[in-house]
Amino acid sequence: MTDDRLTLSRRKLLAATGAVGAASTGLGLTTSAYFSDRETFQNDRLVAGQLDMRVGFEERYSNWSPDEAAGLAGNVSRPTNRTLGEPSVGLPTQAPINGSPLIALRNASDAERFLNNTTGESPDPGDDTRDAAPDGFDAATAARLDSPCESDLLVSDIERPSIRLSDVKPGDFGYVTVSFALCNNPGFVWAVGRLADASENGTSESEADDPDEDADVVELLDAVETAIWIDDGNTYQNRGESPVFTGTLRETLRVLDHDAAFGNVERSRHGLLLPGNVPAEQGGGRGPNCFAAGETHGVVLAWWLPVDHANEIQSDSVTFDIGLRTEQCRHNAVDADAPVRTAKLSAADPTEGAYLGADAALDGGTLALSADGLDLHGSNSGAVYVFDRETDSWQRTGRLVPADAGSGQLFGEAIDLTGETLVCGATGDDEHGTDAGAAYAFERDGGKWTQAAKLAPPALAAGDSFGQDVAVGDGRAVVGADGDSTDGSAAGAVYVFARTDGTWSERAVLTPSDGRAEKYFGSRVALDGETLVVGAYGDDERGTNAGAAYVFDRVAGGWSQTAKLVSPTSSEGAFFGSSVAIDGDTVVVGAFAAGSRDTGAAYAFTRSGDGYGSPVRLDPPTLSPGSFFGWAADVDDDSAVVGAYGADVAHVFDRNGGEWTARARLTPASVASGDRFGVSVAAGTDATLVTADGDDEAGPNTGAAYVFDGGDVDA
Repeated sequence: MTDDRLTLSRRKLLAATGAVGAASTGLGLTTSAYFSDRETFQNDRLVAGQLDMRVGFEERYSNWSPDEAAGLAGNVSRPTNRTLGEPSVGLPTQAPINGSPLIALRNASDAERFLNNTTGESPDPGDDTRDAAPDGFDAATAARLDSPCESDLLVSDIERPSIRLSDVKPGDFGYVTVSFALCNNPGFVWAVGRLADASENGTSESEADDPDEDADVVELLDAVETAIWIDDGNTYQNRGESPVFTGTLRETLRVLDHDAAFGNVERSRHGLLLPGNVPAEQGGGRGPNCFAAGETHGVVLAWWLPVDHANEIQSDSVTFDIGLRTEQCRHNAVDADAPVRTAKLSAADPTEGAYLGADAALDGGTLALSADGLDLHGSNSGAVYVFDRETDSWQRTGRLVPADAGSGQLFGEAIDLTGETLVCGATGDDEHGTDAGAAYAFERDGGKWTQAAKLAPPALAAGDSFGQDVAVGDGRAVVGADGDSTDGSAAGAVYVFARTDGTWSERAVLTPSDGRAEKYFGSRVALDGETLVVGAYGDDERGTNAGAAYVFDRVAGGWSQTAKLVSPTSSEGAFFGSSVAIDGDTVVVGAFAAGSRDTGAAYAFTRSGDGYGSPVRLDPPTLSPGSFFGWAADVDDDSAVVGAYGADVAHVFDRNGGEWTARARLTPASVASGDRFGVSVAAGTDATLVTADGDDEAGPNTGAAYVFDGGDVDA
């Protein structure tokens, strides 16, 4: 098929290029079935053992722009709620917040208007006499399979969707819908894709150039935004259809990773694993949800050029292919070395605005979740819930509140757990002045948790925010007070306590050697043995609010600053130190606002001798605008987990031979706007804990937490 087959106003869509055979040669496809009942989408009837997949597709491209159809499509700032006024179709300026509709259609008439004012084509499957194949298409596929597992009219030379974007104007958008059905058995399904061609100003480029190139060069790959979701068949995003993935077109193609997925199907982590509708165990396998057999499913990849772009990318063009890969659910376990979700935890008494999971801690078979917004003893008095693993499930075994609980205390804003000791921060405690703060130590004896001490040094003053973060280990507790004004307003300080014969007492107050106002030293703390890491996201050494992290070691009975860690690049406004974690000689530091669009960053430092070498940047397969990757982080041995609550994901990394690589992308099967999945994380030997304090399943902002088995290596 050529560009002349389907011509649109000012721009072109290349649909369904290349039949299997000649076209597949350059894509690394094969035409035979794989072992273990694995196969790729390379024709409309795919049989491997007892797994039979049928597919169809539709493509649609807008043929208006805001200046061509005033009142139909218009500019919408990034949606923050689900109620939008005029115009009837809203085009987001950036990736939509998860749960918000991509194209804002308010009612059925708007949907009809949308379909009538866009151009689209889909090959016909021949399984419905009412259908008619458009000119230039074989009777091979369609947008919706009417009788997916019964027709004998399907042919074996399906043409895979291939999309070409050129002469794109701000406000343009389109999508491709792939309809598929699995016959005989449930199966895991991946979306895969490949960048076929990219040109800038008419000059062809190899694959995709460096995304960190000069900021003045705006490529179409980086300007076009995309979203992928499981669709109910209407081909536009409903209110309840949350994106599986959002990001720039470049980021999306990296995740789809066509060549790796097709070239080596054993590497099941390549491609985007799509969330199915039945548990894997029901289909005879293990892992995330499979897709049920005998049903028609749909997945949509939508793209749009935000309206805030000028025409600087008008001469660029991009061509990319997409497809599906499937593996039978029966007798298979997907990505067995990645964590598999085993539990979603919520409070037995869910309360609106409790924000369960605002912070989290995990140690062995015990985990703790804060709910600092709970109104049990007055507005935002707070509480902490404790869960214990019993055989194959997690059971709530305690709800902790301080003896002097009161309104506005925010008890549980920060928590940490080691063995039978749990320390909880409460920045709203007013014993030593408004918001001076406090921390509480709880200990478990005979299965019962009791308050052992309230940590509130008399030197505290109003606004100190003592308890902003806490850490506990080996009979010591560390409490951050990032509002402390000893070295200037909000310069910050950290207090160290020790337990002797059951009694907690203050042992040291730490400040950095270069303390100054608004450094917010102590906003994050992490402790391992006799080494302490402290975040100071307001540090200005590498630029305003670039941030830093400080390392203190206990030497000769006292604590001394032994290192200052900063971002390896100029990072003004990155808030490096917004999360810190330590295990042995490894320190992980997050910078949630790094990047031009708050994508975020995280770095791993390793101690060598008396200092720390150059950091390794932990790079997930993709980062979407507003991900806030690095807001939360934890490390356990050679495994690290980093939360990105803006994208509702958490990424797991493994270290092998000194090299860190991304291992898994954790996200719930369903997520809604404002869930904030990834706001807190905890890594353990046998499990990984990720929270979503804005989860609304039991009520607005009640919160929840997810446990994934396989925290380190073994699932």
